[in-house]
Amino acid sequence: MTSRARAEQGVVVARVDGLDTGGLRQLALETVRRLGSGVVVLVGTAADGQKAGVAAAVSKDVVARGAAADALARAVAAELGGRAGGSAEVAAGGGGDTSGVDRALGVARSQAGAWRA
Repeated sequence: MTSRARAEQGVVVARVDGLDTGGLRQLALETVRRLGSGVVVLVGTAADGQKAGVAAAVSKDVVARGAAADALARAVAAELGGRAGGSAEVAAGGGGDTSGVDRALGVARSQAGAWRA
């Protein structure tokens, strides 16, 4: 995924379809680990196309600056008609409104962009 998505000043926001929430969460964690420092928000539809998911991961140094994965994921999940939860470092969730994925990506870009390096 990181080869297709570009990290812009420590922020990656990408659409990744075909994974469940657990898969998105794992990929977000792996991506932020590879970045070393930054914010990752992944949004996409599940393989069955019936649900949309979100996962956010934030490195410890960016958490120390005030970023929180759970707050990011909650704001994005709201655009999917759902909820999200987790911690300041990693959070995931989703909803049933797959038509909201593009709106959710816009919210993710806007909110995560505040934490650019």
